[in-house]
Amino acid sequence: GTVDGIDIAARDAVLTSTTTTAGAALPKAGGTMTGDLTLSGGHDIHLLKTHANDAVDMVYGQFTFGDTHSAQYVNHARIESGGTYANQSDLRFHTSSNNSSPERMRIMNTGNVGIGTSIPGAYYAGAEQLVVHRASGEAGITVSTANNTTGALYFADGTTSSQAYMGGMAYAHATDILTLVSGGVARVNIATAGHLYPNVNNTMDLGLNDKRWKDLYLSGTISSGAITSTGLMTSVGGVINTNTGSNALYIT
Repeated sequence: GTVDGIDIAARDAVLTSTTTTAGAALPKAGGTMTGDLTLSGGHDIHLLKTHANDAVDMVYGQFTFGDTHSAQYVNHARIESGGTYANQSDLRFHTSSNNSSPERMRIMNTGNVGIGTSIPGAYYAGAEQLVVHRASGEAGITVSTANNTTGALYFADGTTSSQAYMGGMAYAHATDILTLVSGGVARVNIATAGHLYPNVNNTMDLGLNDKRWKDLYLSGTISSGAITSTGLMTSVGGVINTNTGSNALYIT
């Protein structure tokens, strides 16, 4: 390849494929290179720039991906590192759109990732590790699978056994059933017709003795082995039917 028209390999045989010259450098800092640059033997590329003002946001270095049809690199994708001195290790990703290359994603020096936002750390501290933002219109994250398998989102507190899925939700496309998980166990299902039911029959309660729902509105039939009320039980225009063998209570 060449840098500013100077053949690298031919330049004093410094950068030939067989050279072992220490500290070999390209012919001109800031030059434009054509051709391929191959590094072997564990060598690194360092992009260094002096930070003149610690309080000013600046770019330390960047890789730009483009072609020779346009002299404006702003039209191309690029990866850059920059920021103020305090967060100089931020990594920013840009792609081309309508003659500009806006920032699409940023990895902060804290490790937080922002997609569509450059300030993921400005959101709730308990959920700022990944922030997806869109300034106008809807935004979201999609888990896509084949129509005969399951897509899931899990909450883990370890990697052993059920620690990897202590909480979460999973959607089985083969049966179109959404399942909610807590304590590492599937608890509640929502079927394709909207039916809400426990994953295991006759094992869980709806509400607790000291954590009760306020009101229950139904337009169909209640089927129960027993109904216990600590207050007034009323029915308006409907029927409450409890049946325990030959004994029955009907309130109309």
